Amino acid sequence: MVVRLTGIMIIRDIRIMKVRKIEDSNKEGYVFFCPGCKERHQFSVPPWTFNGDKEKPTIRASILVHACPIPKDCVDPDYKGHPRCHSIITDGKIQFLGDCDHELKGQIVDLEDF
Repeated sequence: MVVRLTGIMIIRDIRIMKVRKIEDSNKEGYVFFCPGCKERHQFSVPPWTFNGDKEKPTIRASILVHACPIPKDCVDPDYKGHPRCHSIITDGKIQFLGDCDHELKGQIVDLEDF
């Protein structure tokens, strides 16, 4: 799909895929949907390596998303911060390592299209 806005042409890929390129990134950045955290995670090449296959991606090294501190202005007493998520992506499958904080810890599941 090509969209024209006041003389500027923006090309957007509307295909469904498991990994998407971040268009605004100065580096070669990508994003995928994490079914454990139920949100997107991103990585850059380098330092990670990516096989370039957006349907059956393989990414090395592992991807570690640390828990974020609870904001000082947070008024929700049940907010625990972002969970720790540690994963390896191989051939379109995401393996959640044993140090994850969410319910998919220790499991291997298909990456979801988004």
